[in-house]
Amino acid sequence: MKTTDRRTKIFVAAAALALLALSATGCTEGAAKGAAPSGKASAKASAPAKAAGVESEQEQGQRAKAALEPLDPDEMLEPNGPRFVESGLDRVVEGVHHLSRLKAGKDYQVFVACVGKGTVKIVLAGQAPRTAACDGRPVGESVRNAPEELRLDITAVGGATGMVAWQLHALTPDGGTRVQ
Repeated sequence: MKTTDRRTKIFVAAAALALLALSATGCTEGAAKGAAPSGKASAKASAPAKAAGVESEQEQGQRAKAALEPLDPDEMLEPNGPRFVESGLDRVVEGVHHLSRLKAGKDYQVFVACVGKGTVKIVLAGQAPRTAACDGRPVGESVRNAPEELRLDITAVGGATGMVAWQLHALTPDGGTRVQ
């Protein structure tokens, strides 16, 4: 075996172990006690909480993402239907601090779902702050006549814990190009 191949395999193994260690840590204390989100999201949610009533961070993340999946994929293909632009998943305690580059003047919708314990504050640039419970129910906020750069901040209120997922959709046919 070449030295380069061996180093590559060692690096890949170390990276995999680091990712495993990171996914095993986090805030599982105070997670939702067996409560599943209502509506379409509950049908897509991952397995129910463990018998002890505590979900892992990975399970919370899966439920948060699943809560944002009720949009019909066929609707996304319609000429005037909403179009996916971008999304993210973060720990509540770390928060979301994201800047999206958009087509100025177009209409968008931001969806947020938090799974865990407590409440998060959602601040969308130019709009009044809003709160959302970490109960797995998605909330949406429209952005009319969007600026070229849209700031999204989601922060924990008090001792909130868990995972928060967000998605950005363009509501106009040519509004959803993401610029890197």
